[in-house]
Amino acid sequence: MKTGKPGPMRLSEKLNAELDTIRAEAAASMRSQLTRFRQDLQSIATDARDTIESDTRSFLLWNEQVLNNRRQEILRGMRRAPWAMVGIFLLNLVICIGLSWLWSRALIPDRLGFLGPSMQIEGESYLLLPPETAELRQCTVMGQVMPCLRERRP
Repeated sequence: MKTGKPGPMRLSEKLNAELDTIRAEAAASMRSQLTRFRQDLQSIATDARDTIESDTRSFLLWNEQVLNNRRQEILRGMRRAPWAMVGIFLLNLVICIGLSWLWSRALIPDRLGFLGPSMQIEGESYLLLPPETAELRQCTVMGQVMPCLRERRP
């Protein structure tokens, strides 16, 4: 056993002590970096989750508004559609009646006009035929005697 002053430290012991110090510092630095890295990742994940939640909420609210607006348009259309159909039907009816009147009054000439000259006296139409080409006679139609006009062709 030796007593007294410790002897000089061997080089390998000195290097091992320095390496242990460097290792301890590196481990502490690594631990600190890993802690900061973990905190940064947690912060990034939290921010991403909050952004996704916010975007999803905004999208769902926008979608709800669009669907509600579309539903309101459909309901307004369903309230107006029967009246529009009635209006179209009535317009079609009026147009058909108007065209029928136009056809019967304006486009078809006077019914007696194709037989010869005619004239109107106090709202009644009279056919003017020369006596040499027409003769008024009595005819029997379906068992009834009626006056009829016979036309002689030259």
